[in-house]
Amino acid sequence: MKLSLILALHNVEGYVADCVRSIIKATDGTDAHGLEVVIVDDASQDRSLEVALDEFAGWGGSVAHIRLDENVGVGGARGRGVALARGRFLWFIDPDDELVPDAIATVIRRLGSASQSTIIEFPVIHRIDELGRTLAFADRSLATVASTRFGSSISGAEYALRLLCRRVPGVLWTKVFPASVLQAHLVSSERHSEDILTLFRILQEDCSVVQFEEVIYRYRDRATSLTRSPNYFLRNAGQYAECVELARSAPWWSPTFDWASDYFLFSRVEMPRMRALARGENEGDFRNEFRRASTAASWRSVWWWLVGAKLPFDRVGILARTFVLAKAVPSSWRLYLLYWRRNAARKG
Repeated sequence: MKLSLILALHNVEGYVADCVRSIIKATDGTDAHGLEVVIVDDASQDRSLEVALDEFAGWGGSVAHIRLDENVGVGGARGRGVALARGRFLWFIDPDDELVPDAIATVIRRLGSASQSTIIEFPVIHRIDELGRTLAFADRSLATVASTRFGSSISGAEYALRLLCRRVPGVLWTKVFPASVLQAHLVSSERHSEDILTLFRILQEDCSVVQFEEVIYRYRDRATSLTRSPNYFLRNAGQYAECVELARSAPWWSPTFDWASDYFLFSRVEMPRMRALARGENEGDFRNEFRRASTAASWRSVWWWLVGAKLPFDRVGILARTFVLAKAVPSSWRLYLLYWRRNAARKG
């Protein structure tokens, strides 16, 4: 078995039929007998599993499924799927998302030369809304194309540094993994941010990543997504600290990379914390947190963010570039407070 697609379902009855139809359509012109779909129903309270199996009826590939009696979360459900899968390569597909019509053929073609230590990735995606309408035909925000060498092998160390700097996707569904890699490192506990924690565990090993420019995935932008929660990053601060510990304990780590781990914690922990405090009435709490964050970041790191790090030119990257001001002028906390309050007001 060459490739296993793993779907972890939980109360997605309204979306999973579209997902399955897109998988079936994506196998047109491909030998489906070399494909396997593994469905894990994570104790859904609706007919998610029944809908998925009805849609797969008559399909030429292999379909395995299991229904869990208790909800174990997406990480736990994926872990059950990995244990059931027989493919040499594994691909997680979120059941509220979709594939483009030639996705399977593209993946199989790209796997032709992949070794058992090579992860392949497709970071350019389509975005769709809750009704399946296209929002962006080629969203490159996950790819940071300026720093991406499509078709070239990237070492695990280099990819980890890009991950710390938010220059590559911290999600699993853009990637196709060798089964042995996931079996050894998948985080299958009941936690949020399983994706990025899994990636840092994998990147401690001797592996490589090859990115390709083809668009194969349609990501559904849902208002109820966990990642859209205003406190999502704050709830996962412990996992992000664990990611940094994993990176710093890797054989390839060097103190010269400290600026990258500092940026990772600034962007995923410190900045969301300050943004949350800016919404409150107590300016003193914001001032104290701002000064603590500016003290925690070293001068070397903030200068590197400004002049040498090639950070993304998104809102987080731009704010990091200005953080040298925070260290040089303690009273600048008022400017940052004003910025975040105005930003919150614009968002309603």
